Amino acid sequence: MDERLDAGRRHLHSGRRTLVGPRPRESRSHFEAALRQYRGPELLVGEGDALRGLAEVDLIEGAVPEAEARITSAIARYDEAIEAAGDDWAIHQAAIVGRTHARVVEAQLWLRTGRRNDAETALEEADRTLARIGDVRGQVDAQLALARCALAGASPSDAEVAIRKALAGLERLDDKVGLIQAWLFLGEVSRAERRLDAANEATERAMSLATELSDPDLLGRALTARGTVRALQGRDEEAAQAFDEALAHLSAANAPEDALGFARLARGELWAQQGQANATSELVAAVTALIQASHRQGTAVALLKLADRAHATGLFVYALAVGEAARQWWRPLDPVRGVGLALRLQVKALADLKQWPAVVTLAWVRAERSGHAQPGAHQVDDHYRSRAPKALVDELSALSPSARVTRANQHVSTILEPLLSSLGVGFDRLGTASATLALVNAMSTATPNTPPERLKRPGADGDSPSDPSYSPPYFFSRR
Repeated sequence: MDERLDAGRRHLHSGRRTLVGPRPRESRSHFEAALRQYRGPELLVGEGDALRGLAEVDLIEGAVPEAEARITSAIARYDEAIEAAGDDWAIHQAAIVGRTHARVVEAQLWLRTGRRNDAETALEEADRTLARIGDVRGQVDAQLALARCALAGASPSDAEVAIRKALAGLERLDDKVGLIQAWLFLGEVSRAERRLDAANEATERAMSLATELSDPDLLGRALTARGTVRALQGRDEEAAQAFDEALAHLSAANAPEDALGFARLARGELWAQQGQANATSELVAAVTALIQASHRQGTAVALLKLADRAHATGLFVYALAVGEAARQWWRPLDPVRGVGLALRLQVKALADLKQWPAVVTLAWVRAERSGHAQPGAHQVDDHYRSRAPKALVDELSALSPSARVTRANQHVSTILEPLLSSLGVGFDRLGTASATLALVNAMSTATPNTPPERLKRPGADGDSPSDPSYSPPYFFSRR
């Protein structure tokens, strides 16, 4: 039993070390090996630790249901250990610490599924507990998660405070990889507020550390962030150079596909804004890379941007279809903000297609689902509902919210039926890798060679790509 315990501890140590490094997904094998060692009532804490580690990897990969199942099991193991510990203070304390860390992971899951207030309350409680026991690493994780809660609540100033607390903890730990990720996170928050000098400072801090480490993967990610800042500053040549250098570093490092995908996504956006004809193919390449990386959040973000591109190039049916793919990818990940942004793009496409009953229905559904997080949704809903025939409004009013969702899906599936039939793709399968790839490749082929000058037009409801919920900082965050 002692040998198994020692082996489990070694695997856990390797897993935790890999999880906070540049390639956290590789920690999965260590946690799985630890879990095989930790079987039996004496080792409940170790089993909980292994399950928690696997849940964190699932969360990185966007496997929300799997992460939820594992973290629920982990918390149950810790609770059993607390009850069985008796007078054994060491086991009792280890179980308390493990359970607190698990609550941080659970809170991040709640944030993904729209329970922001519950997540914030749980994280604040966990942060207090971790501070009391002097767990700096745990506090860093809690503060970074609190920053995401603040962004979800449209409080970027609170997010900055939390990130700076995390930075202080990472300095104490001398965790340079974590510092790079946190500085990039701070740069993302500053970019969202259009505080470009602050964004530039944070990004250059990350660049300096990545250069010091000579890690081409991290350097590529920092260069991607630098290019994004330069593009917002109107320094397109420098932005293009940064993106090209990022992709060169990432390719040389055989970096994970998600890093390559985000670099191509950023470069594709720049090309679209410049009116380059190959912008769509670059955005499609980004979607492909993120799907190959099994990066579900990244895929959902990229699909939002590709749907916007389809709309800007006049491919309104494709905008509707890619928007539907984005909605289906977002549904298990972020059913409030993510789904709301996909519905926003679908409403725009339907309006250009002059499918007015569908416009009214989807705008209504979006306001019900996401209006508390995206107030512009109510404005759009009021605009179209006030102009709709009374009979249609009465009919929709008589339906339950779930029935209105069903009606919205029927509208969209009917309009998309000719396109999807030609691709051999089912409407309900658009949120799968194979169907999404078939759709985006078809869009790439259908894109005209003379695109418009700009990718974006001002949103009718005030949403914009600078909204942190539109472009969440998944590319640099191990969470």
